[in-house]
Amino acid sequence: MHVNNECTETYTNFMLQAETFYHVLSMTQTEEQFLSIIDTFVWSLTQVIDNLDILRTKILFPKNEKSKAAEVRLKVTITKPSFIHEIRILQYNFNNLMWEMLLAYENNTIEIIKEQSLPISLQNESFNIINNDIIKYVINDLSRSVVNRSEHFGFNRMTVFAEQNRSFNLHVIAIVCHGYYRNQDSEDTKGLSYSIKAILTYACFSISVVTLVFSIMMNRKFDLSSSIAGSNMENISISLIASNILFMIGSYTSQITYVCYTIGVFRHYLWLSVFSFMLISVLYIAKNLTSMKSGNKTIKQAGTLTRRVLTVTGLIIPLLFVAPAVILDQFNVADLSVGYGNSVCFPNIYPANLIFFTGPVVFSTVINCVVLFRVIFQVCLLRMEIRHLFKSSSFKDAKLFLRLVLLSGIFWFTGLLSWYF
Repeated sequence: MHVNNECTETYTNFMLQAETFYHVLSMTQTEEQFLSIIDTFVWSLTQVIDNLDILRTKILFPKNEKSKAAEVRLKVTITKPSFIHEIRILQYNFNNLMWEMLLAYENNTIEIIKEQSLPISLQNESFNIINNDIIKYVINDLSRSVVNRSEHFGFNRMTVFAEQNRSFNLHVIAIVCHGYYRNQDSEDTKGLSYSIKAILTYACFSISVVTLVFSIMMNRKFDLSSSIAGSNMENISISLIASNILFMIGSYTSQITYVCYTIGVFRHYLWLSVFSFMLISVLYIAKNLTSMKSGNKTIKQAGTLTRRVLTVTGLIIPLLFVAPAVILDQFNVADLSVGYGNSVCFPNIYPANLIFFTGPVVFSTVINCVVLFRVIFQVCLLRMEIRHLFKSSSFKDAKLFLRLVLLSGIFWFTGLLSWYF
């Protein structure tokens, strides 16, 4: 090809110099099981990266019936016409790829890691080539997982989540790529974009904290927190202030596992407490309006004991979800670990996050909207008969909380939809 008046060579079907590597397991496995794992390794790469043809040329296994390691040699060909510098980058990235698989099998989770060298405990083992007949008859049930394909090797780490049945067939659940490389040409643009996003994020969170503090001060000054709605609004404000501050702190501590984990637990609790207090407020407002619609002109002001009981209730409800989530996460129960200590310091591992966070949030939002819409609609239908309801504080609170529920709930819904799609 002619580029800038220079003749530049391209290479098609170029064979990479793939280095020998080892698959090291946390539990001993047979030859057949190792072959299934190696096939999954090859398959996972071909699902994510286009224009790579990967064949296993030789598999070496210890003389024992079971082992924790196997030697793997591959033949890797780039089918796309490529420049030599692209080939070198791809070859480097391929040989230095960090690959791991978490395999659920018989109530155990086996961890498989790609290593460049054998562990010291296995270095005295003698390896033999696996019989080709075994290779021929190993069949894998590798589901077509939804993954983003790419023509470029833009990451340095891959994690595969899979399940294995008794006949050694594998079912791949998910493929996750981490540690994306930056394109040198767009590094400055990405850095600027990230800076703008960071500035906007922290500015908005800071303004939110300041306005919430101001709101609490005004509530206290005019004694608005003496009502149930005012008390719950204050509780919501305090939860939001704490969660916003923890979010800003957490973004800088994601590399410190224990700190990130702790922040994740508290943020989980604080966000659930926001929706817990909202639910309590909405149900209490609906109860008052229903009572007034039935003929009561006024509602007896709730006492301090009632406010305290509702506050304690609002604090206990989130614990019903957070406590089991923490316990299951500590014991690393399969499919029920929420992943507090991940990069965002928040529970976001499916399906546990759906059970312990997203589900309760969506349920609370739907209940709040249905109850408020129903009560307000009924009050509006009976407008002429019960005019006193329109002047009541409960009706004003109902309209306020309806706006609050809609504004907060709509973004949780859009977030859930974006995750689903």
